[in-house]
Amino acid sequence: MNRALLTVAAVVLAFFVARLTVATESASQEQIRPTQTRTERVAYTTAAPSIAHEEATAPEPTHTQEPAQNLAQQAHLVVDRALASGQWKSTDRMELDAMLGQLSQADADAVLSKLFTSINAGRLALESTPL
Repeated sequence: MNRALLTVAAVVLAFFVARLTVATESASQEQIRPTQTRTERVAYTTAAPSIAHEEATAPEPTHTQEPAQNLAQQAHLVVDRALASGQWKSTDRMELDAMLGQLSQADADAVLSKLFTSINAGRLALESTPL
C-alpha cells in the first residue's frame, strides 16, 4: 500500500515538475523586451530632477484657492448671522443654497454640520426649511 502511494506521489510530482520546466523554458524564450533602452533611461533620469525641480519651485496657483476659501467663509458667515439672530430665514436658505454647489465637499459638510447641529440643539428657530 505504501509503495503504491509513493508511486502515485512520484507521478504527480513529476507531472508538476514537467509543467514548471515547460513554463520556465517558454518564458525564457519569449523574454519581454524592455520598453526603454539604457540610453533612454539615462536621459530620463538625468532630465527628471530638473523637471521635478521646476515643478517644485513653480508658484502655487492661489487665485483658484482664495475664492473657494472666501466662499467657505461666506457660507459660515450666513450660518453665524442666523445663529446671532436665532432664526433661520428663507433669505438665509437661499443665500446658503447658492453657495453650496460651489463649495468643496469638505467645506459643504462643515457648513451643513454647523447648521444642522445648531438646529438640533435648539439654537436656531426655523422660519423656513433648512435647505
